Parts: sequence; structure tokens; C-alpha cells
Amino acid sequence: MILILEENDEDDDNRNSEKNWDGNKNNREKPIRAAFGMESSSESSFKPMEAYITEWKEQLKNKPAPPLTTMRQARMEKEIALLERLSLGDDAVSELSNLWVNARGPNAANTLQIAETLAREGAWKHAEVVLLMMIQEEGLHFLAPISQLATLLKMQGRLRESKELHELVLSQKPWFMNSLLRIHSVCKKMNDQKELVKWDNELVPPMENQAKRAVWVHRMVKQARDHMKDAQQGLQSFFDNNFSQLGSEGSVLVENEDSWQ
Repeated sequence: MILILEENDEDDDNRNSEKNWDGNKNNREKPIRAAFGMESSSESSFKPMEAYITEWKEQLKNKPAPPLTTMRQARMEKEIALLERLSLGDDAVSELSNLWVNARGPNAANTLQIAETLAREGAWKHAEVVLLMMIQEEGLHFLAPISQLATLLKMQGRLRESKELHELVLSQKPWFMNSLLRIHSVCKKMNDQKELVKWDNELVPPMENQAKRAVWVHRMVKQARDHMKDAQQGLQSFFDNNFSQLGSEGSVLVENEDSWQ
């Protein structure tokens, strides 16, 4: 299943859905909080979204990407192969989306589904908390929850924050199509013509214009390969630094791609 929150241009009308959430709010909230260890937490436990965005931008700016584990390299190679297939048609789009959603395994994918269900029911604040906790747990290089949070904010009319989160995703993977489509929609809603033109030029060209599609695919594949090359160099530096400290008897084991941070 592709976990993409549905949205349309009737967001102003849909914004009332949270107000209409039924009176059994506390009963429905309880299992959600228990499942995510939120029994004693409250809205005041979380910072304003802008504070998180600023913090995440600084993290991406000042910290290198996680070392390239064998599993991560295999996913990146598959991702590049799927990008290359886009020159032939759109069949690979759903496979790419599923690859991104399942990048951290079934438990993380299930959490994304829970957040999506909460959002569809109008429980936007709780969906936001689930996604925030997930980003803090999994790190900023798992892009699916960041993109999903950006979509959730757009549904609430929080357009500037939504745009900034999509930019955070696209700064890491310019070919992340979920966010490419969403940021274009956000800029349209903001009536920001300059940004609209910018992101319109970044969208995947339709197959009717095969020449433009081929150029787009070539550009994105090159960026993806450069991304993987940088990650390989980061892995070498990671081991060089750690083994020089541990000595011949030492060992380094990376179980979680973002745990080293």
C-alpha cells in the first residue's frame, strides 16, 4: 500500500473535520497514547513546529549522512534502478513510493499507516504527535514521515511550515516524488508564482514528452549515484575514525542507520 495522505483544494472546508471529531475523544486517545508511550505527555511537551524545522535544518547542515550499511546500499541501488525505469513509463512510481515507506521495516510502515488513519479521522494533533515522535526516533534520513507530516500541515492550512518540510525532504532526495507533487500544490495554494514555476520545472515530465522525461531521469539518476558515492565515502571515514581509536581488537557494528547520531 502506498501511504500518501489524500488532499484536495477544499482544505478550508475540510478543516472543520477536527472540530467534529466525536465526543469519545479521550477513550479513542488512550490506546494511541499507550501505544506510543505518551500516557503522561501533553501538547505542552512538544515545541512549536517552527522550532523543530529550524533544529532539523541545522542537523542536516552540520551532521553528515549516516554510514552506508549493506542494507542501505542495496536499497539505494534498487532506488536508482527504479528511477532509471521511469524513462520507460510510470510503472516504477508506486514501487518507489513503497520502497520509501518501507525503508525502516514493517513496524515503521505500520506507524505511518496509523498516522494516516488518525489524519483521515480528523485527529490531526494526534497524527502530528505520532509523526513527530517517529521522526525523532528514526532520524531525518527516513523521509516518508517528514513528507507525510508536511502533507498533514497543508491539510490544516499551515502552508509555510508544510513547504519548509517538503524542502527538507527534497534537499536530501530531489527525486522524492511525493514531496515534489505536494510542494507544487502548496505553492499553488500560497499563490507564490515564483516558487510555483520553480517546482513546476522539477516535476516529472509526462511520458507524452519523452525527451524531457529522459533528461529528468538522467539528471535524477546522476544525483542519486552521487548521493550513494558520498555515502560510501562517509562509510570509509566512519570506519577509519573508529578503528583508529579501537585498535586491532576493536569492532564497530551499526545496527540502526541513524543511531550513530
